Amino acid sequence: MSQQTLAQGSPYAGGQPLLAAPSPGQTAPEGYILQPGFVYADQGAPAAQLIAPASYNHPENSGQNDIELSSCGSCGKSDCAGSCENCSTCGNQGCNRHSSAFYKRSAWGEFLFLRPRNAEVAYAVPVDGPINAPVVNTPQQIGRVGLVDPDFSAGFRVGFALDMGPTSSLAVQYTKFENSTQDATTINAPDVVFPLVVHPTTINAAITTTAANATMDIDFDLIDLEHRGLLSCGKNYTLSYFGGLRYGRLAQNFHAQYNFNQTTDVFTNMNFDGVGPRIGLYGESYGRHGFSFFARTEANFLAGQFSGNYLQQSTTNSLQAQADWKAGRIVSILELELGISWKDRCDRLRLRAGYMVSGWFNTVTTQRWVDAVQANEFDALSDTVTFDGFTARAEWLY
Repeated sequence: MSQQTLAQGSPYAGGQPLLAAPSPGQTAPEGYILQPGFVYADQGAPAAQLIAPASYNHPENSGQNDIELSSCGSCGKSDCAGSCENCSTCGNQGCNRHSSAFYKRSAWGEFLFLRPRNAEVAYAVPVDGPINAPVVNTPQQIGRVGLVDPDFSAGFRVGFALDMGPTSSLAVQYTKFENSTQDATTINAPDVVFPLVVHPTTINAAITTTAANATMDIDFDLIDLEHRGLLSCGKNYTLSYFGGLRYGRLAQNFHAQYNFNQTTDVFTNMNFDGVGPRIGLYGESYGRHGFSFFARTEANFLAGQFSGNYLQQSTTNSLQAQADWKAGRIVSILELELGISWKDRCDRLRLRAGYMVSGWFNTVTTQRWVDAVQANEFDALSDTVTFDGFTARAEWLY
């Protein structure tokens, strides 16, 4: 049971120093217990302390809104629920009263502003032309490479947590991110645009196109179920762990179009679905006026399957090339987030802003898939996709 030591001047201290030699038969007032304590320098007898349970509010304290707890400090605000329940200690000696927010019932919404990296696809390049088929030597490039390279775009995360005890909780959250990018390139004749994602065996006529364009989408969905617990806490910090399960889906869709003597289109899709364990750490270092610094790191290991397809068609020959592929993978997702947090004086509203980096390892990117189709080599397809950017979160504790 959490306890408090009555300070001098409290109702049962009698305005005298609390620590004094106990007299024979001395008993504690109702609701209090007598506990051996220290001795004064000029006393040889053991001293005693009057100890009250942390939740006990004696009638003579009716003028106080909150009991001041040695383990959580004072709530200090008459409009913060009027009891020390809102101080919510983490349950360990010396722990700061902020420390249990990670374990309380709460709901949150989070804005994500992320950029996929290592996900670009080069689809065309201007060359000195025209180029006659078959293409034997590498064409001479003379301009900007046509590239669909994802930029920053918005996503979101929502979730809620239920307290499972003073230092543990169960949380569920859903994350969604969608990114779409497009690009176009042109050049004046007699130079031409050389296609970079068409199947090489289908280039059987002179390349005379002067325009090309492409679009690419990269999206992911995550569902997390996790248990949270306390590792360590002190007056100015807390360190917590979390672990559970994650479901993840990564979808990459690509389309390129070239205007030869006829229109040629290339479509690719590469999707992954997997589920597996997750584990991580979350720490906060508390400052003044409700501000704190936080850090979060986690590792996820999803066992699942990649499925990809490649389709090339033209207006004169409906199907020119096609390939389908499936393979099992264990995808590792590692994340790191750093930032600053603020809470209101009642510890009901928490705001958080940070920078996040997420790496998806052992994936198959669109560019890697196109290269495999063109080279007819499908062994050991593996690559890495990363996401990084800014986060902003609002959390309501109840």
